[in-house]
Amino acid sequence: MPSRPPISRPTQANIARLAGVSRPTVSLVLNGDSGPSEETQRKVLAVAKRLGYRPNLLVRGMKSGRSQSVGVLVPPVDSYWAEVLYGLHDELVGAEYSPILMWAHHSTIKDANFSSSHISDNAPTDGLKVIYQLLDRRVDAVILWPPFALLYEEHIHEFTNRKVPVVTIDHDLPREFQTDSVSANDRGGGKIAAQHLLDLGHRRLGHLTGFLKDSWARDRRDGFEKAVETAPGASCQTLELVNDLQIVEKALELLSGKQRPTAIFAATDTIAAGVYEAAAKLKLKIPRDLSVIGFADLSFSARLHPALTTIRPDSYQIGRLAAKQAVARVEGRITAEKGQKLQVPVDLVQRASTA
Repeated sequence: MPSRPPISRPTQANIARLAGVSRPTVSLVLNGDSGPSEETQRKVLAVAKRLGYRPNLLVRGMKSGRSQSVGVLVPPVDSYWAEVLYGLHDELVGAEYSPILMWAHHSTIKDANFSSSHISDNAPTDGLKVIYQLLDRRVDAVILWPPFALLYEEHIHEFTNRKVPVVTIDHDLPREFQTDSVSANDRGGGKIAAQHLLDLGHRRLGHLTGFLKDSWARDRRDGFEKAVETAPGASCQTLELVNDLQIVEKALELLSGKQRPTAIFAATDTIAAGVYEAAAKLKLKIPRDLSVIGFADLSFSARLHPALTTIRPDSYQIGRLAAKQAVARVEGRITAEKGQKLQVPVDLVQRASTA
C-alpha cells in the first residue's frame, strides 16, 4: 500500500504553523540551539519528523562557512587503495561529511599502477581543473594519494592559500606546505622484511624499490637496507624502478649476476609478482632457490604460487585516520600550523614464498 503523502510541504514555515510557534523558533530548534524550552523542542521536532523535513545543507553551509564535504583524490587502483577508500568513506560519512571522489589523468593511474588495461587514456579533467572544481564546491578539506600529491605539488598552494586542510596518504609533501600525512610504518615494514629474511639465514639480499620520488618507497628502502647493514656478513643489492614496465627487466638484472641474491624484498606485492615471473624465466624455484617477500598484502598475494609472504598494513585504518585528521583540522580540534605525520603499524604475513 503506497505511503500517504505529507499533509504539507516540509518547510520551516509549515513546521512553524503546525507546531504553533514562530519560524525563528523552528530555525533555532532544527539547528540544535538550546534556547527554546524542551516542550517546544519536542513539539517542533515531532512536526518536522511527521512532515519528513530534511535540512538544506547548502543554506546551512552558507551560514557556517562549511560545505560538510571533503575532496578525495584517491582512485581504487588495487585492493589496498580500495580498502583505504572504504575507511575514508566510513569515517567521513560517520562524521556527517560527504566525500567527493575525483582524480586527474587516467594515464596517471595507469603509470602509477599496474593493472588498468580497461581504463581509457582520455582524461576528462586535468590536475588544475580538478583543484578548481573542488574549490568551487567549497570543500572543507582535501585528501590525496601519492601520485596526485606529486602531480599537484606545484598547485598545492591553491588549497593552502585558502586555508583548506590537505592530508596526503603514503607520501610526505615538503615541510613548507604544512600538510598532514598518514601512512603505514614503511620504514618499520622494511626492517621487518629484512629481519625475517636474515632470521632464515639469508646473507645475500636484494631489494627492488618503488619509485623513489615517493616517500613510502624511500622509507621502505631505508628500513630494509639499514637492517641488513647491522647483520654480520650480510649485503644488499638495490635496484630502483622508474616505471612498472621495468619490473621483470630489473628483476632479471638483479637475479642474473654470479653473486645473485638468495632473497628479495619487493617494495610492493605487484613488484613481487614480477620477481616471480623473472624467477620462472631463469628456472629458479621459489622458495627453494629464491625467497621473495612483498609489501601490501594485495588481494592476489595469497593466490600466487607459492603464496606470497608479505608485509600487511591496515589500509582500512589508514583511510579512517586520514579522514579523521582532515575533519579534526576543519573543526579546529587540531590547530598546529606544522604538518603532522601519522603512522599505522604493519604486520608480517608469513606464507610459502620464504624459506
